[in-house]
Amino acid sequence: MPVLESFDVSSQLVIGSRRLRPEQRRRSRFTCLEALRFTDENMARAVDPGLFDVMLGTSSTSLTTVPLEVAGN
Repeated sequence: MPVLESFDVSSQLVIGSRRLRPEQRRRSRFTCLEALRFTDENMARAVDPGLFDVMLGTSSTSLTTVPLEVAGN
């Protein structure tokens, strides 16, 4: 049985960016858990478990999609 979302999450959400000079390479780290949190019916901060697609790339036309699985309790 599929897990139902308790909150309608935006289909696409920008959670971080970093501007680099042409030909510059740099490792970047973004924390995405806070972007997935919402306030539930008990006014508690929550994150629904499930599979999310994370898109990474040099521009909006050059993206690689990787899966992110958020486990339940």
